[in-house]
Amino acid sequence: MKCLQQIFVVEDDQDIARLLQYLLTKAGFSVHCFGNAEKVLPEAENNIPQLFILDVMLPGMNGLHLCQSIRKHDLLREIPILILSAKCSAGDKHSAFEAGASDYLTKPFSPNELILVVRRLCVDPVMT
Repeated sequence: MKCLQQIFVVEDDQDIARLLQYLLTKAGFSVHCFGNAEKVLPEAENNIPQLFILDVMLPGMNGLHLCQSIRKHDLLREIPILILSAKCSAGDKHSAFEAGASDYLTKPFSPNELILVVRRLCVDPVMT
């Protein structure tokens, strides 16, 4: 039996977090949602995910700072990071990629596009 790929979603809007959990679970992923960045790194050290999905505008540490922290972390630095944000300017996207994001989608997002991007980022090297 294949183990489900774990995705950590960091999103403070509960409606969006529930939608992401529903869509990703329906697509066959295991999802752990966080309302802020505070507990993400300690949890990831104990349960390493295959992907992080980060909102930019979070209470406390914002998503770009969390992205930078993940990239500096020895155990987590190679894990793909998808930024999912309402911020949609070229400068916002540039800042996200400078912080270490693997990809960037804007809200509102297409569920089909989200799943395609997540699947591309979570490719299992054994399956390719």
